[in-house]
Amino acid sequence: MNAVAQTFNLKSLKFEVLLREEMEFVLLSILTFAIPMVFRHPQVLVGTVVNFTLIMGALHVRGLKKNIILCILPSISAISSNVLLGTMTPFIIVLAPAIWAGNILMVYLIKLMNVQKKLNLVFTLLISIMIKTLLIGAYALVFIKTSVIPANLFYSMSILQFITAAIGSILVFATLFLGSMFQLKAHD
Repeated sequence: MNAVAQTFNLKSLKFEVLLREEMEFVLLSILTFAIPMVFRHPQVLVGTVVNFTLIMGALHVRGLKKNIILCILPSISAISSNVLLGTMTPFIIVLAPAIWAGNILMVYLIKLMNVQKKLNLVFTLLISIMIKTLLIGAYALVFIKTSVIPANLFYSMSILQFITAAIGSILVFATLFLGSMFQLKAHD
């Protein structure tokens, strides 16, 4: 009888963990899609919240496939609602592959360096944000030099990418810190 109770408790616990993970993924998906539509401007606010959700996803959502979905949703939202870069929004169609690649690479590096290899989170975020910024900025620069997109988009696709990801990281640290404080109080 005791073995049956233990098995039931383990299955119940696994189900609870799975349900929590799926709920978190659904919530992050809704946020990453809705943020560009709801906030619209300024880009620093939208980018910060999107980067926050991407980093939280990298840290808490299992599987790269789900995280790739999170990385693609904000651009799809911005394109479909014609917002974010104002009159420059049509150029996001050209830039979307670089934004997707940069976000996916950032998430992959966070998962690899911090989640799997347990490297310091600050170090991991700095490296992943710099690489994301370099990738998106270099891609934008190629299209600027070939006159496909206007030069004034370079700031949004480079420096602002770094700034919003850095601020999103700070929000992640604050969230993790507050979460650990509440967990400690719950166990006291």
